[in-house]
Formats: sequence, C-alpha cells, structure tokens
Amino acid sequence: MWKDGKCAGGKMYAAHMVAKVLVVVGSLNWLAIGLGYFVSTTWSWNLVNMLLGSWPVVEAIVYIVVGLAAIMMCMGGKCCGAAGSCKAGSCKTEGSCKTAASCSTK
Repeated sequence: MWKDGKCAGGKMYAAHMVAKVLVVVGSLNWLAIGLGYFVSTTWSWNLVNMLLGSWPVVEAIVYIVVGLAAIMMCMGGKCCGAAGSCKAGSCKTEGSCKTAASCSTK
C-alpha cells in the first residue's frame, strides 16, 4: 500500500521505480520541447529526436515505453516484501486484510 509516495512496510517493485524514472525523463523532454518553441523556431529541442532521430522506429518505441510508464504510474503502485503482508488479491488497510475490490491505491 502506498503512503506519501512510498510503500508502507515494503519495497517498491523495480518496474515502478523504472516507470518513475521514465516519467521524469519524459517530462523533462516535454519541457525542452516547450522551451525550444519559445526560444528557437528553427531548431527543435526534442531530446529523444536529437538522440534517436536517425532511427524513427526506436524513437517511436521510446515514446510508447514512456507513455506506458505514465499509465503505470497513474494506476498506482504495489508494494512487495512487506513483513506480514496479505495474500495475493488483497491489501492491508488499517491493520486488516481486505479483498482487492475494497482496496484503494492512495
């Protein structure tokens, strides 16, 4: 269960840590694109395109992976490795295990 952006009593899944990094990198790329629009109209500040412009398929894959990471982050994270954690398909809320249908990812 998430609490203040961190897992309470456990570790964050590696996939969620990677997703967090990808979302930050993607956000910084959008910041560069936006700033580049105001600073220079003749030169694009799209960092992904600057790095992978000669490989458009790889560039598209990067955009898809970053987008999927953003969706993963929006859906909330799951914790693992918590001592005394509940069974699969349930979560621990205020000291007791509940079914997944009554769980929330706050």
